[in-house]
Amino acid sequence: MCLATDLSAQQKPLGSEFGLRYGAATALSYRFYLREKNIGEQGFELLFTKSKQSLLFTALYEKLQQRFMPGFYTYYGLGGSLGGWNDGQRLAMDMIVGSCYYLPYLPVNIDFSLRPYAVVTGDAGVNAELALSLRWVF
Repeated sequence: MCLATDLSAQQKPLGSEFGLRYGAATALSYRFYLREKNIGEQGFELLFTKSKQSLLFTALYEKLQQRFMPGFYTYYGLGGSLGGWNDGQRLAMDMIVGSCYYLPYLPVNIDFSLRPYAVVTGDAGVNAELALSLRWVF
């Protein structure tokens, strides 16, 4: 019985994650969860993207739900982006939909997501980014 408890504890989000997000632009990713009674698995993801011609900060509020097997989650969320992009300022509304898997016995999360966004300043328009993230869980 103790072994089963240990297995489920290792396959559940532990509080915070830090890693890299690989997509149209590589970003540093930090996700943390809210730990309040009856709130479920909810948290925030912060993305910081830096390249030659851009600097972008994204904040997303996310809701996670366990699916299919221990350690596998799907999630969705809303947020926004702010920064400089190709010598202009950018303000965008973001959404995110994805799935993640917490590797058993390793403090690692593998995540695949789709992040559609609508830019409301400068070159306004709608676009989306597919990304793969690898994060250390602590």
